[in-house]
Amino acid sequence: PCSLDTAVPFGLLLNELVTNAFKHAFKDGAEGTLRVRLRVEGRQAALEVEDDGPGLPAGFAVSESSNLGLRLACVLAEQLGGSLAWGSGSGARFTVRFGIDAFRKS
Repeated sequence: PCSLDTAVPFGLLLNELVTNAFKHAFKDGAEGTLRVRLRVEGRQAALEVEDDGPGLPAGFAVSESSNLGLRLACVLAEQLGGSLAWGSGSGARFTVRFGIDAFRKS
């Protein structure tokens, strides 16, 4: 179990990244694949949300984006003591890395 101070931002962050993928990667009912992974490596965890949509525009930066949801995702990642990274290849990929100690109940 973890505290509400951890569970709430994690749930909101996951919801934001998945919702954002559906909104931007699968426009107008386009079909595609959405992958959500949570990996634990030692004392670190990585949450990945990846789609096979059109990807991110060249030079994309959350800080310069008009997407309020992604800005919120950065704040939520920071609340978990982590950070949000992004990339584009065959779609968009957002990765949140954080320490698993954030999930220990206080």
